[in-house]
This record gives sequence, C-alpha cells and structure tokens, in this order.
Amino acid sequence: NPYDLNRFSGGSSGGSGAGIGSNLGLIGLGSDTGGSVRVPAAHQALVGIRPTLGFTSRVGIVPLRSNSDTGGILGRSVRDVAKLLTVVAGVQDPLDPIATYSAGVPVPNYEDFLIPNALNGTKFGILLDYVETTRADPQYKAMFYQAIANMAAAGATFVNFAIPGWKGFFDGTEQIRSFPNADGIPKALNVSAGGSAQSFFLIDGLYEALRNCNPFKTDIGDFLTGGSTTTAFKSAQEVLDSGLIHPNAYGTFQYLTATNYTKCDFHNDFRYQGATCGGCTELKQDVCRMEMRTSLLAAMEEAGVDVLVYLATSNPARVIGDRTAVTGANSQLAPQTGTPSVTVPIGFVAYPGAGAAVDPAMPVAMEFLGKPFEEHTILQAAYGVETLLKARMPPRGFGECGKTNLVVSHARRSLIGTAEGDTIVAAAESYQM
Repeated sequence: NPYDLNRFSGGSSGGSGAGIGSNLGLIGLGSDTGGSVRVPAAHQALVGIRPTLGFTSRVGIVPLRSNSDTGGILGRSVRDVAKLLTVVAGVQDPLDPIATYSAGVPVPNYEDFLIPNALNGTKFGILLDYVETTRADPQYKAMFYQAIANMAAAGATFVNFAIPGWKGFFDGTEQIRSFPNADGIPKALNVSAGGSAQSFFLIDGLYEALRNCNPFKTDIGDFLTGGSTTTAFKSAQEVLDSGLIHPNAYGTFQYLTATNYTKCDFHNDFRYQGATCGGCTELKQDVCRMEMRTSLLAAMEEAGVDVLVYLATSNPARVIGDRTAVTGANSQLAPQTGTPSVTVPIGFVAYPGAGAAVDPAMPVAMEFLGKPFEEHTILQAAYGVETLLKARMPPRGFGECGKTNLVVSHARRSLIGTAEGDTIVAAAESYQM
C-alpha cells in the first residue's frame, strides 16, 4: 500500500489499486467478487466502481465465484472512471450468458452526469448497518459523519435507512454454518457430513443460503479449459499440485479444490426446517438473491431514496502478515443483490506505522449503492463528494504523474489520454473486459 508500505493493498485487485494509487498508471481494471475493486480503492484513496452484475463482461476474468464476479474500474478521479465505464458497459458478449441482463439498457455518456452542485437536492439513505458497527474504528465513523454534514451543507438530504428483517445479514450474529438439524439433509447441503454448504443468514425470518456452495473448482476448470492454448494448467488440482501457490493461500486453495458440487445439488425452491437454498446458479435463477434484491429495492422505494451511503471500510488496511485484524469491509450488499456501487475518498486518519519513521495517514472512503443499471446516480453522487471535499492526496514518495500522454492498448480497443485524465478517446466500437 503506497500510503504505508507495511500495510495490505486490499483484495484481489490490490495490484491495480497499488499501481494506480502510486500514480504509476492513469486508470486500472479489476474484478470484484465481494469487494475486490472497492476495497483496494478505499485503501488507496481511489474511486472504484462495481457495475451492475451483467453490465460488463466476465470473459477473461479468472473466476473466484463466477455468479458474483464482475469487471470493475479503479481510477484517481470520478471523471476517469466515468470515461472508461462509458466504453466498457453494456457489451453484449456472446460468451457471457448474463450479458443478456443488460440487453436493451442504454449506455449514456457518464460524464454528462458530472455536473456542478451534484449533491444539491439528492436524498440519500444512510445504511447504518454499515456504519454503526461494533468493529468500526471511531476515527472512521467521525470522518464519515463529518462528510455527511458537509454534503448536507451542499444541499443533500438524508434519512436513516434499514431493510426490515436483515439485521442478521449485516452484523453476522445470525450466521450459521449448516442447517439447524442435520438429520435427513442431503449431503451436498450439510457441512458436518462433508457437504459444501457454507453460509446461511437469517433474513426476514428464514435462513437463506447466499453462499451455500463452492463453485471455484468447477469455475477454474472451465476457465483453464476454455480454449486457451497457452494455459500451463488444465484444472485447479494441477495448480494445487504445482507447488507454486503462496503458503498464505495454500490452505484456502486446497479446501476449495477439494470441494465438489454439481448444480443439480442445489434446488432454487429447496426448503428444509425453515431454510431456503439459493444454489450456485446465476443471479436471476437464485431465489434467495433475487428475493434480497426485491426487498432492498422496495425499502429504497419506501424511503424515497435512489442512493444509499455508508462507510466503504470501517477500519484501516491490515499490516502485512497480520491475518487476525478486523478488515472492516462493508462490501457484500452489492454482490449479493447485483446492484452497482462506487467508492470515493473522504479524507485521511493517522495511524502508527509498522516500523515507519513517521505515522502515515491512511485513506477513508464512503460507498454509494444504487439501483440496477443506474450507475449515473452513484457516479453523480461520488463526483459531488469528490469536488466538495477534494480529499485525495498522493502518497508520500509517489507524486502525481506528469503531463506525458499514456496509451493503453487492447486487442479490441485503444484508449489515449493525458495523465491528468482530461481526455480519453475511444478508438473502436467495442471493448471486452
């Protein structure tokens, strides 16, 4: 992490986050399963967007959990992110079955929504379940509420927001690892019998299985055998046997590789002892996730808000090697419901550096979540905060890039822009992430 080289850069897109955060590049692409674009963005004072599920292609992304994976963008400014989103969103990729989710959805020029006084008249719902948590660092909470006060002074209005019956999802107190009664449950659904059921959250009176299987082994196998002639390995087991996996990741990779599942093990309408099983299906075939999306949007409609706001992370990035400190990532709502969200920096707090000569200041960020395919609303909100607070500062030792032109090449598109992000010119009609 360029703001403290002793700390974690955050998530599986931490490479993009550290590179862009260090001003070594203009803009970056990443993949977000449960927060892997937005958490690195938050920890490195960047803007990071996870688009609506199905709005960007998953083709070429190494899967972690394919039914939640999506391509996202990390940049130093909202404008840079808006420019690139205009290019990559809405591609009807025939190799990605959920690209059809965005069929017929118009893709605007997102820069058109980056307007003066962007916050004035906007009503936000403060998602307190991602702010008032026992794990939240008091400095982070104080900075969040100061940002809210500044936004209110700029014309924004706020209501406290909660989703009825969802407390167990947000605070984890009602999470269990298997069904209440193991007797008679199919093995595939029963952890104690060697099955692959994982997490059940009490939502609106039912235990809902939101991550009740591990598709990793199958997803990786499909990815590695998907026609590439340069892939050295053809299965997750071959990767595991290679001896090339970092020791910190070996145990998790071994567990995921040992887990078998078939989609027929998980029935969308399966109910047992008050539990609901969603399965390893795509979003729109998963009864639990679609039920969550429906109740989320209904609550937003009832509150009269189009955008939710909350702390992107409640704690600073972990010191490297510390695997016990609270991560504080508040990133699961968007993946589970397939909704878009974006992070934007709001300031810095000082923390003792792990061996550093001076105490480095670590970034704090807020996150905005919007309705499906309404990326313009959250980008407008992020732009309003960015121009109001002007919070981003380059890390010590990594000054801003100069004026040199930067060219980013891709097989199907070239992007040309200044390091200031003033212009990015699209040179083709389609782009695949």
